Amino acid sequence: MTGAWFEPRSTPLNHGEERTFAWQTLHQDIQQLRRAEALLAGEKLILEKVARRVPLAQVLDAMSLLIEDLLPGCRCAVLLAADSGMKLRKAAGPNLPAG
Repeated sequence: MTGAWFEPRSTPLNHGEERTFAWQTLHQDIQQLRRAEALLAGEKLILEKVARRVPLAQVLDAMSLLIEDLLPGCRCAVLLAADSGMKLRKAAGPNLPAG
């Protein structure tokens, strides 16, 4: 999610009851609202994947892509601990460089 989001609201300023002589416009920054909406939509998609029993790798990839979309410029990965607890393995991170 990139760019700034503004919601303009205009109100006429009247002189008497007949004539509009000016307009007052307020531009409200709604970027946080848009980000919250995108997060909720992404969470819903991920939960739907879990409910449909989509394979874990696909769910984790979707989660990684959602985080990357919400935080431009970052790369996300999910690491899972091995049974021994001594090693980590990459479970998701579709946009990480190979290697």
